[in-house]
Amino acid sequence: MKSTKARKPWVAAVQNAAKQALPDHWEPTEVELSLTIYDFPEEEPQGDVDNIIKRIQDAMNGIVYIDDKQVMRVVAQRFLPKDYRSREVLPDLIAEALVNDPPFVYISISDTPMEEAS
Repeated sequence: MKSTKARKPWVAAVQNAAKQALPDHWEPTEVELSLTIYDFPEEEPQGDVDNIIKRIQDAMNGIVYIDDKQVMRVVAQRFLPKDYRSREVLPDLIAEALVNDPPFVYISISDTPMEEAS
């Protein structure tokens, strides 16, 4: 995902997924948010995990929130195939995506950015 041209389809996929996950008639929110990002690449990724964070935040500008400055907390983790192929128990959503739609990125958005810190 080094070139801008290569990033465009990926960013568009994030934007489309966000639009599908949001309720009908959603307007970008102004509240502070937290993001949880789990990356499940199909093979050894080219870039660092922090690169995917910025791209996801930028892709959701104007869709989920007005500006990515509203994101107060980010938790991100990359799971390489060797990490999850050996696990016996995976959450249903993750296991289903690994079977039906690899590679993928799981993104959760919360309006309680300090929730996990307490």
